[in-house]
Amino acid sequence: MKNIRNQFLLSISLVVMLFFPLLDLVMPVLVGAETAYRTYTQNGYDQYVETQTGYEPVESFTITESLSFRNPSDLKIGPNETLYIADTNNRRIVIMDFEGEFVSEITHDQFATPTGLFVTGEGKLFVADDTAQKIFVFDANGNEEHVFEKPEAPSYGMNTPFYPLKLAVDDRENVYAISRGNNNGIIMLNAQTEGEFLGYFAPNSTIESLLTRFRKLIFTDEQLDRMLDSAPNTATNLTIDDRGLIYTVTANESINDVLKKLNMGGLNLLDSNYIPYPSSVAVGNYENIYVLAENGYIYEFTSEGEFLFLFAGPDVGYQRAGLISRGVGIDVDDEGNIYTLDQLNNKIDVFKPTEFTNTLHHALDLYQNGRYSESKEYWDEIIKMNAQFDFAYLGLGEAYFRDEDFENAMTSFRNAKNTFGYSDSYWEVRNVWLRENIILMIFVLILIYVLYRLYRWLYDKYLKDTPVGKGYRRFKDLKLVRELSFVGYFSKHPIDGAYGIQYERKTSNLSTLIIYLFAILTFVVNKYYTGFIFTTVQDGQYTLVQDILIFVVVSFFVIVFTYLITTITEGEATFRQTVHAFVYSLGPYITIQWVLLILSNLITLNEQFILQFGTVIMITWVVVLIVASLIELNGYNMREIIRTFFLTVFAIFIAAIVIFVLYVLFNQLWNFIESLYSEVVRRFGFS
Repeated sequence: MKNIRNQFLLSISLVVMLFFPLLDLVMPVLVGAETAYRTYTQNGYDQYVETQTGYEPVESFTITESLSFRNPSDLKIGPNETLYIADTNNRRIVIMDFEGEFVSEITHDQFATPTGLFVTGEGKLFVADDTAQKIFVFDANGNEEHVFEKPEAPSYGMNTPFYPLKLAVDDRENVYAISRGNNNGIIMLNAQTEGEFLGYFAPNSTIESLLTRFRKLIFTDEQLDRMLDSAPNTATNLTIDDRGLIYTVTANESINDVLKKLNMGGLNLLDSNYIPYPSSVAVGNYENIYVLAENGYIYEFTSEGEFLFLFAGPDVGYQRAGLISRGVGIDVDDEGNIYTLDQLNNKIDVFKPTEFTNTLHHALDLYQNGRYSESKEYWDEIIKMNAQFDFAYLGLGEAYFRDEDFENAMTSFRNAKNTFGYSDSYWEVRNVWLRENIILMIFVLILIYVLYRLYRWLYDKYLKDTPVGKGYRRFKDLKLVRELSFVGYFSKHPIDGAYGIQYERKTSNLSTLIIYLFAILTFVVNKYYTGFIFTTVQDGQYTLVQDILIFVVVSFFVIVFTYLITTITEGEATFRQTVHAFVYSLGPYITIQWVLLILSNLITLNEQFILQFGTVIMITWVVVLIVASLIELNGYNMREIIRTFFLTVFAIFIAAIVIFVLYVLFNQLWNFIESLYSEVVRRFGFS
């Protein structure tokens, strides 16, 4: 027995000795594959969805005690794989290598709080100092070359402050500076120009609240003169690319143009966008744009402003690589690695693009350079890596479209949920089909017409008095069939139709119910089977019960409250007559909506006015039927019907508020009961 136990212990020891070395080999891979944050992209519906890691944090330089940074405010990449950091409260510029080792520092006796910097390709350094109210220029050896002070030109403004915070410099050494408290735009300076001031560039637009606009409509000139003028927001940070295009970010939650890409004329080339708390901006090797938010998130966009990734995130005390407490600086090296500066933790994080991101960048580069066919291979590779990455389908669709492969472009745009690209591709496919089948279509239409006319002639001449014809007439004379067909007459003659409902009993509860159910069916089918170009429903989103409830509840409220209002305003219609009139007024909706449904699958965005026009006709027709029938049923004039309309709307509004309040109270009561039950179970152990 003792020998067996010894053999067992020996076996366990051997397994452990073999297992742990293998574990040491495997664990670095597993740990390295996990990041401290999640990566998000946007799907075709502009919703944030989690995706695979786009950038991995590979290094994190925590500033050593010997350097002892104090409130660093900016970071830029210089020549020869160097990092320039504005060490604001230590009044210096620190130069480090890509390994985080100290190289040198640049100081100046007039430095006060250097907050922004820019390094040219030749190593020339420009430093913006807020407190000193100056911009310093140093050559590649760190020697002072020039100092910009507040411009004296009248066009600058005698009382306009000059507190430069951030700056960028183009190839002609024109300086673009952002000044605190100066909302006239970006300040343009050049040392070789007389007076040095070139003017203001691309000021942000003024944002006016709805209240301010309303005041301007009703105030007198004297009151307007006493109002404070609205001032545009000053940009937060800026950078420049190799083509001289300026990129700015503006930290203000009330605007939709946070990130701008400005051409030489100051025109923004990007669509509206929103980024919370932006602090710094950089341009990558493929003209892709990176924005660092103060809360630690990094946003990546294409050169055209299409959203690619959201990654990194706030550091709330974990001290993990890739998490940032207060982001203040970002830049990108020639390898596509991202460097960020964390002001609170005094550290620099380095993010390396993954294989997925490198493939994406390569595909973008090929596409942007007009090599569409070559880019398709890389888009396909991205889709194999992540079939849920909608942007890859968008790029593939654009490539197919440029190569005039419109059918595949349609498929790709459909997968990308891009209605504009799908519409353009479908237009081309439809054109080809029409050219090839137009003669056949005309022949089929003529044939259908001829067959119909032939049937009518045969019926009138030979089939009318046959058992088939007599059976058809007996079917049409059935009470329910006559009541259902009355909807057509009611749609054309609402006043006579209302008279038929009130005095001739042309309708019944059964026929009204059938028409109402068919209206619900029309509503549901239209919602889910409208063509992709015009649908408002997302893929996989089915809420049939909710849709039916919405239709039933809305129609119930409208009918019931209309009847109640007509009752207290001496209307003559009964509840049954009111219900029948409302339901029979839906006849045009049931008819036209099916036509519009079919058309929505056949037309493109270029012809969407057809749907809009048809919808206007349908709604107008239904409203006219309701109004005309209510006038006839209740003996109202136009003034009384308008009064009834507004009272009904008000009553529905009050009822909705009451229901909402009751729902909130009931929800709170239910939560209280649940909490009470949980507390009783916890204290006394009931179950």
